Amino acid sequence: MDKLLKKLTLALLCLVLLGGQSLNVVASDNPQETGLGKSVTRTATAVAENENPRLRTLQGASKITAKTGMAYQYLSADQKKAYDKIIAAVNTQTPKTTTFKFSDNSTLTASVIDVDFSSVTANTFENSDLIVLDVFHDNSGILTFDKYELIVGGTGGRHVYLQNISGNQAKEVELDSAADSVAKTLSGKTALQKIKGIRDYLAKNVKYDNDQVVAESRGLDPNPLAHYAYGALAKNKAVCDGYSQAFTLLASKLGVESMVVIGSDGTSPYPNHAWTLLKFKDKFYQMDVTWDASTRTYKFYMLNDSQMKEKYGSQYHIWFEERTPRCTDATYARNPDAKDPDVGFYGVAHIQNKGDTPATGDIMSKTNPLTFGTTGQALRVENITINENGVRTKNINIASHVQSKGDQAYAEGFTGTSGQGLRIERVKMTLSASYVAKYDIYYRTHIQSKGWMAWTKNGEDAGSAGYGLRAESIQVVLVEKGGAAPSNAGAQAHANLTIKENSVSGMAHIQNKGDTRVTGDIWNAKNPLTFGTTGQALRVENIEIEEDALRASAISVAAHVQSIGDTPFAAGFAGTSGRGLRMESVKLKLNEASSKEYSIWYRGHVQNKGWLGWAKDGAEAGSKGKGLRVESVQVVILPKTAAAPGSTATPLFK
Repeated sequence: MDKLLKKLTLALLCLVLLGGQSLNVVASDNPQETGLGKSVTRTATAVAENENPRLRTLQGASKITAKTGMAYQYLSADQKKAYDKIIAAVNTQTPKTTTFKFSDNSTLTASVIDVDFSSVTANTFENSDLIVLDVFHDNSGILTFDKYELIVGGTGGRHVYLQNISGNQAKEVELDSAADSVAKTLSGKTALQKIKGIRDYLAKNVKYDNDQVVAESRGLDPNPLAHYAYGALAKNKAVCDGYSQAFTLLASKLGVESMVVIGSDGTSPYPNHAWTLLKFKDKFYQMDVTWDASTRTYKFYMLNDSQMKEKYGSQYHIWFEERTPRCTDATYARNPDAKDPDVGFYGVAHIQNKGDTPATGDIMSKTNPLTFGTTGQALRVENITINENGVRTKNINIASHVQSKGDQAYAEGFTGTSGQGLRIERVKMTLSASYVAKYDIYYRTHIQSKGWMAWTKNGEDAGSAGYGLRAESIQVVLVEKGGAAPSNAGAQAHANLTIKENSVSGMAHIQNKGDTRVTGDIWNAKNPLTFGTTGQALRVENIEIEEDALRASAISVAAHVQSIGDTPFAAGFAGTSGRGLRMESVKLKLNEASSKEYSIWYRGHVQNKGWLGWAKDGAEAGSKGKGLRVESVQVVILPKTAAAPGSTATPLFK
């Protein structure tokens, strides 16, 4: 292979932040330091383009079987083909001693493997240096193919040659042992604890090799292994790509997906820096451990793309964005103490226009409950998930009423729908057998146009049904068994709007007056909904309860009527019309859905007796067998847990 070859260096001056100031390393025409490895300094004479093979400084692989990693997922089909060819060559070929001749008539004899790129496109071949980097960054524990020479092309076609560096096998074993030792201290921890643990170990234990950067700017190379995971983990001294490769190596041992990002610190149009991109809970985050270590902060911890581009002094991160996934989440940004979703209870809501959104708060806190969704944004909650120690909880069962779907059965840790754009209208929750002995589960909803409803608990409904109102937020709290409920300050008086608040009205047909509108409010015990008159000796002949101007289907009424006797329950109406007959007693009840958490209270103002005691939920109020007229009726709906609106003594005179 006596071909005319050209050498081309790739500069990557890895800069460290020192107290917010950059360490300025000036690149010469033939820079010596590349954060990707050592370059060759001899000047090359250009030849025809097709005979323009390039010498690049990259690392290779041997001891550990090379495999695809996170970077592979974001390559084009043709780039993946090239990546696969490199892996196949590293894993199967035996290096051969080959002599190369360069355009300055110098030669290089090296042990290399030959990667045939003849079947990939010219563009992929032109950018093969980045693909080789992807391969070996995905395999950061491999050292036998060192960062020295990558020889590309030649008159014989498109080829990539990776130089084998003898003597590094022992270093691979040393590196693997060092990585295992660190990984062992983090095994058994949650994924977020592992991520933070890797970052903290590197920031605390690895010293930035400033001497190496300065030496390379002067043509020297005292510590080439500073560019490797080996430098960081075996010798505790590295530059940016050493930190980054150490992170990916440790992450791979701990089951965390990550990749090395090649980019710039913003001071150069050429690659001069490297950092880490990782995957956590199906979202992506960027992290620069090198800069965190030098600033002794978490300023570059778990950032999204926008945060990563923010300036720090004169420096900022730019990279080949088409080669990385988008990082959009800021949940953990710069916050090493952010709540770990795999510790204790953690929730996620799918919110209209926002998608999956982490819940806030603490399920054990009455003052800061676990909170799903939003308020003040008019956005529906479509589903909620409650996780416990990283998996969907088996200790909280959730059911809901969903738009167009109706009632959804109880499921462990989840309710609602996915991908259908349907609102949750009400929810209810129960606990597992092991939890029900220790806790009560309280929950409430923030309802469209109504705000926060009252707290309810242990399988009772919270929300609305039948009125098309979206649940915009849901709060959940576990309270020790028998403990005080969370405060209802600022909330509605009721938990479940099966009957619309402020929509209930009605009228009574009164002797000598005819149909007469009611006064008061069915939800207000101090000013109940009131039919009829007092002090005028006028009989009530019928009462009608309306909801949104229609007879209330959720409230049934029965009566004892002069000359007729008991009338059956009917939706929203009792008595007679046009017959001049007095009502002597009444009974009211709620429909099944409402009666689970509410009671309907009522009392009669009876001829010669005045107001009698309050009755509720189908009991009779008024008089029986005395021929006494009902002159007025009051009605109020209260939570079952609420006290009676007044005295319950003698609701029925008989």
